[in-house]
Amino acid sequence: EVMKDFLSSYSSRKSSTPDTRRPVNRHNLSSDYDKRRVLELEREVWIGVDFMIQLIAAINKDPTMHIPVPTQLLGLLPSDQDWPKGFQLDAHAARLSREKAYVGTMSKSPFVAVDDATASSPSYPLLRRAQRLSFVIWCLMDNILAGYVPAAQTRQSLLELDS
Repeated sequence: EVMKDFLSSYSSRKSSTPDTRRPVNRHNLSSDYDKRRVLELEREVWIGVDFMIQLIAAINKDPTMHIPVPTQLLGLLPSDQDWPKGFQLDAHAARLSREKAYVGTMSKSPFVAVDDATASSPSYPLLRRAQRLSFVIWCLMDNILAGYVPAAQTRQSLLELDS
């Protein structure tokens, strides 16, 4: 059911938008097109992460087991998006903010959503948020793909890319 909903919303979104994409100039994000494209890619990553977590939950043999999502990751979730039907990460992040939850393993600190922090300091760049997501997404991927040999090869090839 999760996959069916995701695929139908993803395919309708893809078919309604003409594919006029060109590669993003990662060395100079000065054009408005490049900035918008980075933010579109950030949104696609979030939709994919939400879908992946829902799939893991769907195949989990213990329905009472909570699938943990690193709060460092959730804190980067954009709050100004119109997420697709069935998207769940925004509700989880909103709950943590609303409950003023304390997070962390060793030392506890308040959960902070970057968008909440930017309300008081609106100069925090959206592209910086997207860049931070590109760094922190690996803490989730490392845990999920642990022991999967092709993933280690993919990760190594990504680590060897030029900056």
